[in-house]
Amino acid sequence: MIQRKGIALHGLKATKRALEGWEIISLKSYWGQQYIHLEGFSYSKVYICGKRYEAKDNVVITLGRNTNLGHQNKARGVCKITGFLSHEHNGGIELFLIGEFINGGNGIDALQLDKVIGMRVISDVDFSRKKKCLLPTYAILHKCFFLPLSNTQNKVIYEMSDTIFRTWLLQPGKVGCARPWVEIGDVVLVVSSSSMSTPSFKVAVVFNINIEQKAVELGFLRRDPTMEYWNVQGEKKWCHKI
Repeated sequence: MIQRKGIALHGLKATKRALEGWEIISLKSYWGQQYIHLEGFSYSKVYICGKRYEAKDNVVITLGRNTNLGHQNKARGVCKITGFLSHEHNGGIELFLIGEFINGGNGIDALQLDKVIGMRVISDVDFSRKKKCLLPTYAILHKCFFLPLSNTQNKVIYEMSDTIFRTWLLQPGKVGCARPWVEIGDVVLVVSSSSMSTPSFKVAVVFNINIEQKAVELGFLRRDPTMEYWNVQGEKKWCHKI
């Protein structure tokens, strides 16, 4: 049995294989034993507490040996998953992620914090520094992905879960951290003129989203001069670009 609850594995897609040399070294260090089983089962995807993780996902993880003691005040790193491995030792089974550390396995909280979006920024040089890793899956905090930073070779590490940075969203007096997609209820700016030299904008609210057509249904807003709020003006309109 897996030692922790909330993990689902697909047994039909498990592949039994021999461990590689670096994996043996990592597992000996993890278990604190010199003699371990030299075989395990590989998986390309798993479900952990209802969330799906698979090869090629980028995740934020906690660094350090005792990551299962809690995530508070722990150094955080970023890892690209290449697969999963279940390994048995002394009657217990633990599930590990196999991947590559980004930034050479160093923490990300010391990286520059972009003042506009409130997320960490990694340089192209640090991004290219990869290091193999084998970690227990309880080290996973949440997924992340990388967005190019305009006019630079840097990338934004955009985290897909609540962190100290994402809690700044919509809080007065603090830096905003807007996500790069729209959701129903969002208030957006829409370019209303074709001139890029002197563009004009309208304020609209998102009423509906069509993912397949990459379109949103917008209701354009008009400020009532006699009131302190905005009203939807006219009929709603589908737009393909925001």
